[in-house]
Amino acid sequence: MTRRTISQNEDGLTLIEILASLVIISIVLISFSAILLQTTKHTKYNKEKLTEVDIAEEVVGKMRAENSIAINLDPYNQASDSRYLVKEPACEEGPAGLSKITIEVVSKEGQGQKKSAFATEIYLKLNESEVCAP
Repeated sequence: MTRRTISQNEDGLTLIEILASLVIISIVLISFSAILLQTTKHTKYNKEKLTEVDIAEEVVGKMRAENSIAINLDPYNQASDSRYLVKEPACEEGPAGLSKITIEVVSKEGQGQKKSAFATEIYLKLNESEVCAP
């Protein structure tokens, strides 16, 4: 009679190997999720800033077109869907007969977001009838 030898070599994974691999994969995924959350936060902040810059550029364009600081800001401030407020432009005398005008756009607080603001300055030759208040 011939005897067959049964191989005891089983090529499966043990429970400890499976748990170790799950821990390593979890650490990698948690690292990526932290990066993703930070990226999302920065993207939202940059979107807010770019919108504020766009609104300020639009106001500057209207002022330059009319050579006046007396433009209507109501469409920006009273729109029901607007999350931004354009403050009254500040004016002071600048060099060479120009007026230095500061325009500030502020995002209204909402949904747990921080209030942010963008300010820009331009030099403009105003109409003869307009003067900057001291």
